[in-house]
Amino acid sequence: MTGGEIFLALIIGGLIFYFFFATKAEEERVRELKVQQSREEYELAFRTEHEPLNTLIDTMKQNLRLMGVSEREIRYGDQIQVSGSFRVTYTDAHYQTNARVIDAKLLDYDSNLKLHAYCHLRHEERTFYVDKMRDVTSVETGELIEDLEHHLLENAKRI
Repeated sequence: MTGGEIFLALIIGGLIFYFFFATKAEEERVRELKVQQSREEYELAFRTEHEPLNTLIDTMKQNLRLMGVSEREIRYGDQIQVSGSFRVTYTDAHYQTNARVIDAKLLDYDSNLKLHAYCHLRHEERTFYVDKMRDVTSVETGELIEDLEHHLLENAKRI
């Protein structure tokens, strides 16, 4: 073998080595980056998905602190005995909006704040989502209630 042939064999050997080993290493690096990226995307999606719930829980805790109620007294998932009669504009599950008079009984303190109350329109106990109530007015005082959750919790009893 001449010097030129040896040089050519080294170049070809080097290229084969590069394409065989370097490509495998690069493929592994790309695979690791994809795993890391999918993990980061999952974590971001998880945080984004649970952020509204975390915000709601933080707001509930803040409302309890403002009212002097310990966070340990009322926890996520608790049912709280409430009272009061209210005129509300309510949008039901069929997107029908109507005025109702309700007598509050029980508040489910979870991600979808639900109020169990006697409904004078339907003449029976019903469950209302607080976020679907508008124009809430106290029947007793005629006062417009800006924050129904806060208003109900002022005299609440955990059961």
